[in-house]
Amino acid sequence: MRILVCTLEVPLPPVNGMRLQVGALVNELRRRHDVRLVGLAFPDQERAGLPAPEPWMRVIRRPPGRTGRLVRNARSALLRRPPGVTEYASELRGTLREELASFRPDVVHVTPGDLALLGRELRGRPAVFAPLDAWHENVAAEIPLATGVRRALLPIAGRFVRRFVRIEYGRFARVVTVSDEDAAALRTAAPDLLVTVIPNGVDLEFFAPADAPRDPDLLVFSGVMDYGPNVAAARFLAEDVLPLVRSARPSVRLAIVGRDPASSVVALARHRWVDVVGTVPDMRPWLRRCSAYACPMISGTGIKNKLLEAMAVGSACVVTPLALRGTSAAPGRDVLMASGAAGLADALLAVLAHRGVAERLGASARSYVEANHSWSAVASRFERLYEEEVARSSAI
Repeated sequence: MRILVCTLEVPLPPVNGMRLQVGALVNELRRRHDVRLVGLAFPDQERAGLPAPEPWMRVIRRPPGRTGRLVRNARSALLRRPPGVTEYASELRGTLREELASFRPDVVHVTPGDLALLGRELRGRPAVFAPLDAWHENVAAEIPLATGVRRALLPIAGRFVRRFVRIEYGRFARVVTVSDEDAAALRTAAPDLLVTVIPNGVDLEFFAPADAPRDPDLLVFSGVMDYGPNVAAARFLAEDVLPLVRSARPSVRLAIVGRDPASSVVALARHRWVDVVGTVPDMRPWLRRCSAYACPMISGTGIKNKLLEAMAVGSACVVTPLALRGTSAAPGRDVLMASGAAGLADALLAVLAHRGVAERLGASARSYVEANHSWSAVASRFERLYEEEVARSSAI
């Protein structure tokens, strides 16, 4: 099968959730199919120095004089669309048309939701659209964390997003999210969408357990640390949960690991028990060293790749219910789940105080991701979806 993947962010370093998901899926698909990929290079990738792309990958470097924020926001208001979506589609449209003509794909895979305008280029073609999460819920989650003008503008942006979802997502016959919750949320904005749920995977070989000693007093939380829900989780963990943990175990420390920490995250280092590590070249040493991985999400959507990675290396994970979104992990067997600061503190103390509990949770977590989140299984589900869409289009 010839598969054309059109992605907002080309899967080159530095890694984030979107680039990880696209890169892993494409690598798996290329084992069995002829795959081409087109995507944009973003400023952080340009700063890191873009490597030479693979022959099957077309990287579109964004023009340096592209529209400024004020003009972009004015255009967004005029068109009643989320900021950026018009520019992204414009930057990708020409290359997409070239690939449609020269590569002649059997199916086109478009991701994420920002690229929904490209559905207009794909009328009559087999196509799968993967926004992955419920965009309007992400906007709603940002509102309580915002201040000033941004807080006043976010509700307007949310209305634009819902309108965009209703009009543009519906141009695709197949829409994919990573969780049932995100699928249900999308249907609140666009009731007629045909949504399929395919969870994310994790690189089981790369994130493998290691026979290394764990620090008995180290907790870790990770993620892109300027993302609103991660900021909220880090502050909740450091300021509300950790004081309760330390009242019973004063030696406990928290490492917040991940790139681009927001100023409010950096400020958490004022607590002597918090280390804001920032960017690291490899998360595995941190995940393998901690006695517990905390994932106290209190807002946001989608599946938590960071949690899947911690589970894959065999870390004992303590989570809130929201952190398990998009998984079928069993609380009490694969993870410990609790709500509220006191509940999370008790769960963390149970792991820290009993090494046997931590080892049992870590082994069960690894078994869970092996059975449910391998990239080969995820790719197989997308392959079946592609085949169904090709058959459906042929029957029209």
